[in-house]
Amino acid sequence: RYGIPLYVFQVVSCFAMACSAVLEDEEQMRGVAETDTETFVIPNIPHEIEFSRVQMPRHTSESVGRDGAVVAPAPPRGTLANSFQELEPWYSENCGGKWGKVFCVGPVSLVNRDPSEKASRGNPVDEEFWQNWLNSREEKSVIYACFGGLSRMKYEQIRELGLALEKSNFPFIWVLREKEITEDVKMWLQEFEPRIAERGFVCKGWAPQFLILSHPAIGGFLSHCGWSSVIEAIVTGVPLIAWPMFSDQFFHEKLIADVLRIGVRIGVRRFIDDVDAELITSDKLDAGIQNLMRSAAGKDARKRVKELAGIASKVLEEGGS
Repeated sequence: RYGIPLYVFQVVSCFAMACSAVLEDEEQMRGVAETDTETFVIPNIPHEIEFSRVQMPRHTSESVGRDGAVVAPAPPRGTLANSFQELEPWYSENCGGKWGKVFCVGPVSLVNRDPSEKASRGNPVDEEFWQNWLNSREEKSVIYACFGGLSRMKYEQIRELGLALEKSNFPFIWVLREKEITEDVKMWLQEFEPRIAERGFVCKGWAPQFLILSHPAIGGFLSHCGWSSVIEAIVTGVPLIAWPMFSDQFFHEKLIADVLRIGVRIGVRRFIDDVDAELITSDKLDAGIQNLMRSAAGKDARKRVKELAGIASKVLEEGGS
């Protein structure tokens, strides 16, 4: 009405935006996948990425019907992305007309590098305690497990996750959101926490994630693949164990494991709240942890993410992209 140009700040990767643009395009998607569970290769992108309809974000899977896609509203003039050109160069240039011109303005977590500011990104939980706890651990030995503010695990899945962390034999920090701590979970934690007290730390509520990831003791990040978490892992040089749960997170699992090669996958096929979703067992979760921490693939992922962290640190310097 007033002629004010629209720019949006996207909270997903350029890779996710580019893939979404393809999946919502009627011409490109014609004849692709007859069933919701059938896998297909996303067309017209430079990497061979297998996907299925049940892994699409809800707004995308509902708009991409058997015969095409719903036309999107008028696109913005441009999009600001929390990414950097060197991280996903082809995708930042090929996100599709839906997003307008894409400007990579990240990584925003490096804008302020003051340690006190890092600590304030999340409500501190007895900060001195966990800082001392991390200082007592060997370098790159600790698993950090956190699944974002929208995490919605049920008791049975929380129990399997806890058992996986316990049997992994690695020290760990596990962040549980307050809303996930039901009466069943409370009762189980009363037995679980004493067993792992020498090796594990269950943080109930929010944690200063960026400061934790920045600590040299952290060796791996078991994550839901939310983009803010992924980009923080990249800039701190921490490889990921990808456990996507819903929304855009399956895109980021593919980006982590298949494109950037900075982590390993658990191997989830459906949204965590789908009726047919499987319970991810402690054995399967532990296998993912061992894969990152002990295998050649994990070693390669660690090397690659360290290289990207070095690139990221230079992006915001004078003359950076």
